[in-house]
Amino acid sequence: MIMLLTELTDMLLPEIGDKTMSTTTVKRYLRVFKEFLTYAQRKGYVSAALNVQIEIPVKDSRQSYDRFTKAELLKIFNPEYYPYPEDENFAYRYFIPLMALYSGARLNELCQLYCDDIKKENNIYYMIFTDEHPDQHLKNKVSKRIVPIHPKIIEMGFLDYLLSVKSKRKQRIFYQLTYAQYNHYADKMSKWFGRYLESIGISGKRKVFHCFRHTVKPELRDANVGREYQNAICGWEGIDTGERVYGSNFPIEILYNEICKLQYPYLDENLKKIKARVPSPRQRLRMRLYGTRRRKETYQNEDTKRRKRNIIEYHV
Repeated sequence: MIMLLTELTDMLLPEIGDKTMSTTTVKRYLRVFKEFLTYAQRKGYVSAALNVQIEIPVKDSRQSYDRFTKAELLKIFNPEYYPYPEDENFAYRYFIPLMALYSGARLNELCQLYCDDIKKENNIYYMIFTDEHPDQHLKNKVSKRIVPIHPKIIEMGFLDYLLSVKSKRKQRIFYQLTYAQYNHYADKMSKWFGRYLESIGISGKRKVFHCFRHTVKPELRDANVGREYQNAICGWEGIDTGERVYGSNFPIEILYNEICKLQYPYLDENLKKIKARVPSPRQRLRMRLYGTRRRKETYQNEDTKRRKRNIIEYHV
């Protein structure tokens, strides 16, 4: 069988001067075949790891962003200045970084979540990243996926927050975020997080919110999470082409077991303190006054629009 794989590779490789398939096409075929062998081995159809005999050249490209280091994560999730979940006007500042750290999801995927994008199956809560709503956008086809909610996110109060949002009859989980043409619902959160990083001494063009995604990838790998599960959880495309063709719809229980392997033990103490914090009376007053001011501004804006509409109707 190994000889056959070698012959297949040699047959597909283009030769100078011959009218053969392009290198890109060859790579695509080999990638599909390699992933098919991976799937066959996992299902027990073959016993040997035949897929390792096929090497596919990959493009050497530099990462646009770095991963967050351990020291930087300890700064970001410092209980002395990390946002409070009790501040409903800015609850997204508390939950979204946590959700990115324990899912590897893109910023806008989290910001645009609707309440009905959170489901429960076999006592496992999961998120649906989709573009079903008109104001939802995904990067590509493989971005549409389901991702189990990590138990640490639930431990940090996400389900309680979700219930409070539903009690207000809000459709979107982070309803405080407004839509922008360029960055969609991520615009406001992205700008705030950039300022937050600078305020705690983390700076540079390669240090942005997307670094969470680059942090999760090696963490999943080091936790022995299979590449096909990494791709399914984070919505990565590329070498998983064959896996998408031959069975990438993993049961939610399997994905949950895999995502639970994502752990940051050095953050446990900080997260425990963050969860146990209670806002001071002064902080609660500031939260309440901000909410009152925002409601007053909203009422004033609505009143101004109503007056303009009445003036137009009067002249018409």
